[in-house]
Amino acid sequence: MSNYLNNQMPEIPKYLRAEGQEKKRLVGVHFEVGSLPAFLRLSPRFWTLPHDLRRALFCAVSPLGFTRMQVQKHRRVAADKTSLQPLLETKTIFVHIPKAAGNAVAYGLYGRKTASHRSLADYALVLRRSDFEQAFKFTIVRDPFQRLVSAYYYLKAGGKNDQDRITGEKYLGPYATFRDFVLALENDSDLLDLLHFRSQVSFLRENPFHADLGVDYIGRLEEIDKVYSFLSKKHFSSSARSLKKINQGPKGKVMIENEYDREMIRKVADVYADDIRQLGYSVPSL
Repeated sequence: MSNYLNNQMPEIPKYLRAEGQEKKRLVGVHFEVGSLPAFLRLSPRFWTLPHDLRRALFCAVSPLGFTRMQVQKHRRVAADKTSLQPLLETKTIFVHIPKAAGNAVAYGLYGRKTASHRSLADYALVLRRSDFEQAFKFTIVRDPFQRLVSAYYYLKAGGKNDQDRITGEKYLGPYATFRDFVLALENDSDLLDLLHFRSQVSFLRENPFHADLGVDYIGRLEEIDKVYSFLSKKHFSSSARSLKKINQGPKGKVMIENEYDREMIRKVADVYADDIRQLGYSVPSL
């Protein structure tokens, strides 16, 4: 099997390469994709296998991870703990991209946390084909320039848990300013592997090696009131609550001209070119 699935393509998404439990946890492949051994995780052929076969292989190579998620599908837990149950009950999949109002949307629509920052590829490994295919898949995205500022200062301030604090201290500690951090992005591959700095489109691909986005609806944080109204009326009419700000970073709304100069704009535009192009954002001018 390992010979058949051997990677023959040079373009491997950087975050998939993370090795070691600490590194994988920090970069955000500590979920189901991170449980896969490298010969599967890094294989383009594995990701083109039929859904049920991919899921069966995941179950075979990571039985504890698979069992843990199956239990999570049925066991009721506190609202501040991750759970798949609200997604299954509503036949939806909410892909929660970091620093894009995900907690506010989850608590508003579901009344609780859902399944943390799992990507579409993670959900495909956990859910049965029928549950995955029939679910309404949606996400909220954010202007890449705004999101980068928010994520940087959020982690610099310690985030909300030990993992965030360790990530900020270890990877952002060497950079005294946001400008220093931005100018290092291209040359410090570890930074772009981190969960909060991964491209947004990488969360939205069932196949990490394909550019296609697998969600049914993409809402923008910049239009959150309109987006939330659409979601609550169309898919959560009986359960949606008012939208409240949760886990807001220290910066809030960012004035681009206060955080960026032209060189920084060029750097971020290059690094997040896929987000800008596929999500329909534009490069700000100064």
